Amino acid sequence: MDVLSEVLKAVKLDGAVFFHGEFAAPWCAREPDSGTMASYLPTQAGHIIIFHLLLEGRGYVRLEQEDRAVPLTSGDIIVLTHGDAHFMGNGPPVTPVDTSLQIRQILSEGRMLSQLAGGGEVTKLICGYLTCDAQLCRVVLAGLPAMLKVNIRDTPSGQWLENTLRYSVDHAEASGPGGAAVIAKLSEALFVETLRRYIAQLPHTQTGWLAGVRDPDVGKALALLHQQPARPWTIAALAVANTTSGPGSPTDLDGEMLRLALRRDGDGDGVCGATDNCPGAFNPDQADADGDGRGDACESGVLIVEVFYD
Repeated sequence: MDVLSEVLKAVKLDGAVFFHGEFAAPWCAREPDSGTMASYLPTQAGHIIIFHLLLEGRGYVRLEQEDRAVPLTSGDIIVLTHGDAHFMGNGPPVTPVDTSLQIRQILSEGRMLSQLAGGGEVTKLICGYLTCDAQLCRVVLAGLPAMLKVNIRDTPSGQWLENTLRYSVDHAEASGPGGAAVIAKLSEALFVETLRRYIAQLPHTQTGWLAGVRDPDVGKALALLHQQPARPWTIAALAVANTTSGPGSPTDLDGEMLRLALRRDGDGDGVCGATDNCPGAFNPDQADADGDGRGDACESGVLIVEVFYD
């Protein structure tokens, strides 16, 4: 079983593109946080992940609470995993344009084209979002930075996604019935491809469940944990179930490579070791509505286990 696919299936992402932007330098726009965007949507959105795909030109992105700007080039996709407010722009510093009201109008009217005219170099963007259950997203996104960037043009799958999404957005008004659904699914596929690329680029010293997904043996162990979350797994039991590693090998699950976060505060919620009723999810309140000793955070259908390497 591909554990990443199973986890993302349980999260049930729902994507959409909210505008296709054409901006001429110098320009700077302040994009609202996900909570503000959620208030503009007709239905309860849960958690919102914001993304921007740079089609042409150059630009930068900067989180509102930080000073460092991240440069962007054609083919870059930037994902705001926690939906933070941020600035985007290109060229010399100018007064930022707050796009909150514009985005509200775009979302209510379904109008996708947005423009800022500065007279200089043109930057073209596709901007969108994905929604998911807030609790499930918090678990899955826990191992990701607030902002991640990858370039998708150096692989055939990434090029196909970009070209198909671009065509669909350009012809959205004439696409006929089902056009919005196509764009939504392409947005989801774009996020998954970005996540896969990010995982592939993680350093070998990286810890966390995303790093574990990349390792063939650790990934199988995580898959077993996900398939049978109620079973009282031990390292020895996982080693028996996963027999692909030889004794003493670097990936021997019965050896010293793999440890579960039951021995530390792997989810960062302040509750350590075996006292944590859900060691794979951030749950400082240790809520357990049915009193079965298993935290509510672990009964949401997704189990994330922290792994690390010695």
